[in-house]
Amino acid sequence: MALQVKGVFPILSSWYFSTLAVDALIFYSNGDSGPDKEVVFLPFVERALNQIDSWKVEDFKSLMTEEGFSQQPEQPWVTMLEQTKKLGQMTSHELPELVNWTHFNPFNGSDRAEAIYASVVQYENRKLSVKLTLIRKGGVTKVHGIRFDDA
Repeated sequence: MALQVKGVFPILSSWYFSTLAVDALIFYSNGDSGPDKEVVFLPFVERALNQIDSWKVEDFKSLMTEEGFSQQPEQPWVTMLEQTKKLGQMTSHELPELVNWTHFNPFNGSDRAEAIYASVVQYENRKLSVKLTLIRKGGVTKVHGIRFDDA
């Protein structure tokens, strides 16, 4: 019986250390906090909100990921911007608030961060809640989606 215990101990200890190694690897791969949201995303959102109210397709296109902009043909963007132009210029906005955040670090195969920010924006003719879905990849931040709702 004593031989079986000696035989089981090395198996259990190697299983234990293997489990620790895998857990440490998982912790490391999920533990990276990604870019500093206050330094990277917040200034981008501020600039994007100012640029959006130009109501020009070129400005929207320059802010957005290719995938985000190409989810629909360009003509619906033009139509939407013509309609929203009636809101007038932005007069003020609340400090953008982080709604959600995810970071996929290089260890997982992708150095990519996604964040959703929301802000209440006062335009000359209406107050709206604007929600921006951002993607940061390769050191570049872009808007992947934008949503306007009544505030």
